[in-house]
Amino acid sequence: NIQDTTAPVAPDAPADITYECIGDMPAAGELTATDNCAGDITATAVDSMDDTDPCNIVVTRTWTFTDACNNSSSVSQTITIQDTTAPVAPDAPADITYECIGDMPAAGELTATDNCAGDITATAVDSMDDTNPCNIVVTRTWTFTDACNNSSSVSQTITIQDTTAPVAPEAPADITYECIGDMPAAGELTATDNCAGDITATAVDSMDDTDSCNIVVTRTWTFTDACNNSSSVSQTITIQDTTAPVAPEAPADITYECIGDMPAAGELTATDNCAGDITATAVDSMDDTDPCNMVVTRTWTFTDACNNSSSVSQTITIQDTTAPVAPDAPADITYECIGDMPAAGELTATDNCAGDITATAVDSMDDTDPCNIVVTRTWTFTDACNNSSSVSQTITIQDTTAPVAPEAPADITYECIGDMPAAGELTATDNCAGDISATAVDSMDDTDTCNIVVTRTWTFTDACNNSSSVSQTITIQDTTAPVAPDAPADITYECIGDMPAAGELTATDNCAGDITATAVDSMDDTDTCNIVVTRTWTFTDACNNSSSVSQTITIQDTTAPTVLTDLADITVSCDDVPTEPTLEFDDCSEVTITDFTEDNGFDGTANDYDIVWTWTFVDACGNEATASQTVHVLISIDVVETFDQRCNDDGEIDLFDYYSGNDLSGTWTVLAGNTELNGSIFDPSEVLLGDYVFSYTVANGACLTSYEVTININDDCLVLPCGDNIEISKAITPNGDQWNEFFEITGVEECDFIIDVKIFNRWGAMIFETDNYQNNWNGQTHKSSIGNADKVPNGTYYYIVTLKNSGLKPFTGHIYVGTK
Repeated sequence: NIQDTTAPVAPDAPADITYECIGDMPAAGELTATDNCAGDITATAVDSMDDTDPCNIVVTRTWTFTDACNNSSSVSQTITIQDTTAPVAPDAPADITYECIGDMPAAGELTATDNCAGDITATAVDSMDDTNPCNIVVTRTWTFTDACNNSSSVSQTITIQDTTAPVAPEAPADITYECIGDMPAAGELTATDNCAGDITATAVDSMDDTDSCNIVVTRTWTFTDACNNSSSVSQTITIQDTTAPVAPEAPADITYECIGDMPAAGELTATDNCAGDITATAVDSMDDTDPCNMVVTRTWTFTDACNNSSSVSQTITIQDTTAPVAPDAPADITYECIGDMPAAGELTATDNCAGDITATAVDSMDDTDPCNIVVTRTWTFTDACNNSSSVSQTITIQDTTAPVAPEAPADITYECIGDMPAAGELTATDNCAGDISATAVDSMDDTDTCNIVVTRTWTFTDACNNSSSVSQTITIQDTTAPVAPDAPADITYECIGDMPAAGELTATDNCAGDITATAVDSMDDTDTCNIVVTRTWTFTDACNNSSSVSQTITIQDTTAPTVLTDLADITVSCDDVPTEPTLEFDDCSEVTITDFTEDNGFDGTANDYDIVWTWTFVDACGNEATASQTVHVLISIDVVETFDQRCNDDGEIDLFDYYSGNDLSGTWTVLAGNTELNGSIFDPSEVLLGDYVFSYTVANGACLTSYEVTININDDCLVLPCGDNIEISKAITPNGDQWNEFFEITGVEECDFIIDVKIFNRWGAMIFETDNYQNNWNGQTHKSSIGNADKVPNGTYYYIVTLKNSGLKPFTGHIYVGTK
């Protein structure tokens, strides 16, 4: 059931637009939609108009697209008609002067034009300035308003003057110019007046252009005194155009074939010395005495508005030199007999020019070979101007039809070559009289002795050596296949490598000869976890007759991977914990480790702990297994010992002053001595004299480091005026240059202090210690702390300096050891 229910896809509508007038709105353009199904789409456009407000008309233009199954869609465009343009006001009347106010006439009617149709209301209003009674000025204003209240206006000034005119000078002599544009502006003239005061001179041109070729301009100079009394003189200027337009170059002379080819005269444009329209006319005159060689003289004449004229001419020659266009000749054709050839048919040519065309047909024959006669038939076409063309047809007379052979005996197959009989006699017929010779020939293909093919061909030939033949195919074939044995039973293996090679099988045959046995495996490994191998044994005799049997071998991996890596539990010290091993597997396909977890039992205490590694893995066939290994870790504690002597009046001691590490998350504990700590603070003023031992244990990788601080509290307190300017080296360079060779503590030379120094590397190991320092450490250390060297490598180290009997807290900081 085919139903088209989908509407055409409408195109985008034209953009919304606004016009001034209803007449400006164009007709609806054509839009094209597309459809999901083939077939015509009908497009219609309809306008709906809202003209409630004639000055703001809204037109909705809707295009509807309907397919052959009446499914439709539409788009719309909004067109707004708004007249916002004011009427074009005419020029106001020229300003004018009257003697009396009563001489001033009523306002005349003026007419404006508008861009849109409709009435224009014209009103005239006068406003008067009579501040100066000798010069009353009336402004007459005409206002023009269209139906949509758009308006424009022009004004005229009317002057009321009571004057005794000044004495005007003589006007310039009358003069004549060619064009109105040649006329210069008015020159300045000077009058005299009977009264003192300025005289205003104005020049006004009045024009009589009744005859536009003889315009008369009267140039009047008016001279006005302070009370606007005036007099005037005039000059007559005549504008007469007597110069012809400058004609353009005529088109180049040209020749056409036919009178009908000659185009109408083109438009040419002349230039003139004066502004104004130039009339151009073109006239052809023809000499057709010889209709095959006509001459047309085309003359353009250019006349300006004052009837001054000039002209140019072009010569157009009409000569027919083109032969008629011959039609296609009839297709070459062949007939069996000379009597079959028809008379020449009529052919019609066309010509580029009108006129009669004469057509003639002539045959020429070559009968040298009576079995292959060639006739050339030529048509010639000549027009009225003796232009001619021709086409030819070749007609061949050939007896090319072979005798009609009889049907050959049916193809047949024998088992042996000796079963084939001799060829029988067959008879053919011919379209032409004459003897037909018949011959029978056998051709044998015994390349394959098991499939000998004999082609027996009878050939029939007439007097013109046209021949036909028929053939019979005789096949000698041994087509019986050997008898195949039973195939081995179907079997399944885990891996492709488990499948053995094919065994040997033996067949029997009805004919003597060797039987070749081959075994071929075809594999379907689309599913690599369920590979099916079809093992086929084929048995072929000497004539390639064959039979076969097949065995199905299935390869299915159903066993999870086996880990070859030794995962026996191991026991290690905490400073020798290995990384997890890389697993190796024994499996038929690639194994992927899908999950690995490490369960680390280290809790930061001195207890031994276990690390358990667990792997989950799966092979390519989804067989999954897990394996694990346990590492027993024996914990060890590296003890860093520090000794200090402090007076019981030295104040509170922060045990972190003796710690060089960064882990401050641990807890200080009391190992010896009857005291308590406030966090890391030890107060010697509240305890008995003697030794106190404190411990701070933190994780160091997989092991622990314990910092043990022994503080001897005594009452040998010395308060000396020393230690205000103590300086401790920030860097040493023990390279033998006598500069910064030793780690030095200065500013205590006059004090009776004993200096205790401890230096640690960045891992917290103490590399140097003395309880009576003499400013003599230059980087030497115990060899056991840095290998075989006796000096520390370049780097930053941590020191604790205690000034015994000073009452000062220990000094801590960093010292850089370098070679430069």
